Amino acid sequence: MCTNTSLKYLDVSFGVYQRYPDLSEDCGKKLEYLDISGIPVAFITFPSIHLPKLSILKMTNARIDQIVLKGKEWMSFRAPDLREVDISFNSIWTLEETTFFEQPHITHLNMSNNLFRTIPTFVTKLQKLEFLDLSNNLITSIDDNVRLWLDKMIHSNRFPILNLDNNAFICSCDTLDFLLWFENTNVTFYNGGNYTCIMSKNKQQLLLREVSNNTKKYFADCKATVWVYVGIALVASAFGIFVPLSLLYNYRWNIILYMYRKVRRVVEKNLHKNYMYDAYISYEDRSVAWIQKFLLPKIEDEWGLKVCLHDRDLLPGDLTADAKAESIQQSRHNVFVITEHFTEGKWGRFEIARAKYEKYTTNLRKIIVILQNIRIKDIPDEIVNISNDVFFIEMALDENETGDNTDNQSHWLKLKSLLYLS
Repeated sequence: MCTNTSLKYLDVSFGVYQRYPDLSEDCGKKLEYLDISGIPVAFITFPSIHLPKLSILKMTNARIDQIVLKGKEWMSFRAPDLREVDISFNSIWTLEETTFFEQPHITHLNMSNNLFRTIPTFVTKLQKLEFLDLSNNLITSIDDNVRLWLDKMIHSNRFPILNLDNNAFICSCDTLDFLLWFENTNVTFYNGGNYTCIMSKNKQQLLLREVSNNTKKYFADCKATVWVYVGIALVASAFGIFVPLSLLYNYRWNIILYMYRKVRRVVEKNLHKNYMYDAYISYEDRSVAWIQKFLLPKIEDEWGLKVCLHDRDLLPGDLTADAKAESIQQSRHNVFVITEHFTEGKWGRFEIARAKYEKYTTNLRKIIVILQNIRIKDIPDEIVNISNDVFFIEMALDENETGDNTDNQSHWLKLKSLLYLS
């Protein structure tokens, strides 16, 4: 608590405090000069008090970088008459998030001996700035926004002085705009004749003024470099176009199949067709082993389709004829695995008849016949009579019986396309 409300000058720099006393409104009414250098900002609590007459603030070696790193606001008091601020030697690399520098009357700002790589953009809000010290930082160039702000200051008959001595300026094609501006601007640079820069090509250190005065000598090939970048951009663009087109071409059938499935489901939905199965498989007992070993892994596991097998999917106790008829009706396609003994089974002819009925009443399903070790004369007459509306595929009961693996693959591909496409 302050007892002297007429306090104008307060210097507590480099003191040793476990906790810094809070300032009250009464303490700051007359305060004009405040030096808290050497005291970590984390130890100091400045409430949102009003310091109407404070004009000079020094906070060197105050570890402001630690507060910035944690994303905290490190100053919250209001000082509308603040003129001079010194925050040098604080290892600061950014101040873009702070609102402290929204003080309207700052004329002198010392941010030397920090880690800035560019001039902070908040300085462009300081319309009364007369002297900006950013010496001994890591600045490599002055960006467009800051250059535009400085030019506006000059045109408004305000002539700020910048101290950018001992920075890390780079002279290259990328900074050529800055070098040309540096040569022609009326901005005053403190000790500007001694600024140096590192040439990007050979890492040689030269006077910045020497390079800016002779840009044609040092950067004659910059336009060629620009064309190299343009060429790289064109190649990258061509590559970016070629790769997707190549992928589209290589996977065109997969894409067509996928799109067809989507469109077909929309059509079937409009026709009120919601199928439970993608295919109903009709077979006799001798084909069971082949179906379990080869057909089901392909259709269900690899292709992701759902099929109905009467031995597996029909509920016990259902009337067999009704259950089969209903399952065929709820299947998008019908697949018959035909052997020479097919019609000897109890249900073969019945399933063919139901498939024909569904085929001719809906005109959406396909009847696919897989012929296995059967002579043409042994094909059931019920199949022969509708041969124009049936798709035939020949496959061996045991794939090891066929020596041509390519032939097998073409048969599987044909079956896949029939199940997917109309």
